[in-house]
Amino acid sequence: MTNAYLNVYASYHIVMDDDGEKFNTVVIDLIENKGYDMIIGTSYSYQFYMEPIALDYPHIKFLAISGHINHANMINGFGAIYQAKYLAGRLAGLHTKTNKFCYVAAFKDNSEVIRGLNAFLLGAKAVNPDVTMDVYTINSWSNASLEAEAFNHCVSGDPSIDIVAQHTDHSIIPERARDYGIKSIGYNSDMRIVVGETVLTSPILVWGPIYIEVVGRVLEDRWVENDQIWLNISSGIVDLAEFSIQVTEEQRDDVLMAKELMFNNSLRVFCGELVAKLNPEDGDCLTLQQLLTMDTFVDDIYIQDDVVITIKEIYLTLDGTIGKILFVLIILSLLMQIIVLVIVIIKRDHKAIKIASYKFCIITLIGSIIAIGSGFLYLGKPTLVTCVLRESCIGLGFVLIYGCIFAKTWRVYMLFIVNRLRLRTISDGYLFKYVFLVLSVQAILLTIWFSVEPPMPVMKDSPFLRDYDRYITCEGGKDYIFRTMVGIWMILITLFGCGIAFNIRKVKSNSLGEAQKIGSVIYNMLFINTVILPLMLLVELTLEIYILLICADIMWICNVTTAVVFWQRAYAALTRESEVWMESKTAATRNSNSVSNQVSFNMPS
Repeated sequence: MTNAYLNVYASYHIVMDDDGEKFNTVVIDLIENKGYDMIIGTSYSYQFYMEPIALDYPHIKFLAISGHINHANMINGFGAIYQAKYLAGRLAGLHTKTNKFCYVAAFKDNSEVIRGLNAFLLGAKAVNPDVTMDVYTINSWSNASLEAEAFNHCVSGDPSIDIVAQHTDHSIIPERARDYGIKSIGYNSDMRIVVGETVLTSPILVWGPIYIEVVGRVLEDRWVENDQIWLNISSGIVDLAEFSIQVTEEQRDDVLMAKELMFNNSLRVFCGELVAKLNPEDGDCLTLQQLLTMDTFVDDIYIQDDVVITIKEIYLTLDGTIGKILFVLIILSLLMQIIVLVIVIIKRDHKAIKIASYKFCIITLIGSIIAIGSGFLYLGKPTLVTCVLRESCIGLGFVLIYGCIFAKTWRVYMLFIVNRLRLRTISDGYLFKYVFLVLSVQAILLTIWFSVEPPMPVMKDSPFLRDYDRYITCEGGKDYIFRTMVGIWMILITLFGCGIAFNIRKVKSNSLGEAQKIGSVIYNMLFINTVILPLMLLVELTLEIYILLICADIMWICNVTTAVVFWQRAYAALTRESEVWMESKTAATRNSNSVSNQVSFNMPS
């Protein structure tokens, strides 16, 4: 090597394996705008994105780690990880008490994986000819859920297994092995650090040597077109991580001696009688080409069915206790709203109802029914339609309830407190225009939300679920922005109601001056949301409890609003207690005369 290495500048960029578009963007930018002379792709999938770029930029050198695609300016390279697998298998063969292994592999038709699991068992058989090995494949390099399920298959398939190994990337297998009380062999990193001393060791790759080799070829003009770089254990590219304290000194010495023999090429894995099944030529060791295309398993390896997980979708149903509780609460709440609504409609000519503008009362109660009824949309598997309807019904219900209550209260405020225009009446039709305006703003906000980023069914993980179960809930990529917009609008409506209620507090009439009732309604709404919302945001809850809290919040607010605003009027209408309302009307008239000469309140017909 030369001092030219001192002038090498390198940078690294993280791209997901399946994001070819981003890979292309990053690499082309490095070539065209940053002036890089060489690109190294460190994942098997990168070679497929790299190849067309290499063909477009023949003056740039490319290295595909663990790949197999070659061109004049694109080579690939890897380390003989099977050698470290052999040493790990040797340790497992010395350590086992039952002679039963289980091996979780990424694929069963990949030569790298086949080399590794063959070498592992050959290493074990070199010191313990009686060992056998079950193999479960997951068809993925790294998938925690599948790896966990594969481990379950291992121990349920043969409970006598006492060592499990892997050719996958996640640490979930040695973690489960530890919890189950058996030993493990990690892979790709020192999993003993993460899991503990039940990990006997881990075959690892140290990429520095191959980078030095390839960069040296570029700097020293030693580039070999269409090359396949294959470095073995003597280069330092593959090794074993530290041994567990549960590995005995004798076991350690045996493995280290075998490693030393590998260093001086006295011990070669795929040679001799044990690999006769792999068709070595004339009993010699396998060639590099045979290693790279290996597709056969040695004896005593038992390939099991692929591990397939059917993800269980979890959502609230009537089959569960929470679903039943929610259903009953919704029915009871709706019954209360409907009973009051029927009373208002039947007794609409009674003074207690009439003076409260029965049309607004009916719309308010319909709003409560819509909001409470939205709870039914949380039962069953979410769909795009139900996700949109949930938000629509809650928003529509809120505006109908509070828009109507605050509109009526605003009329009292204008007639009895302000009255600057010397108004004698403010009709229901006039107020409906404002309610419609508020409703229109709500509809516009929801339309924009559902057009840009509608809530839709998504799968979500949860610590309350098994690794491969998922909650189905409604979310959008940026729906928090639109939820915030709608929430701000609702807060503005609420603040308007607070201001109106405060200003009519001096109106001395139970029938017209409802400041105390409105204040109670708003206080109840703010208080319950102050308790419920932080609980849902700060505490990890199951989906069922989360939905129950949302719906209970809505039902509580609607039921309390109905109780405070309507129960007294409904009771008076049913019991014909008209005198109190006549007295209130008389008091209201006296109060109005003191504010404005001959001002009267418009009684709805």
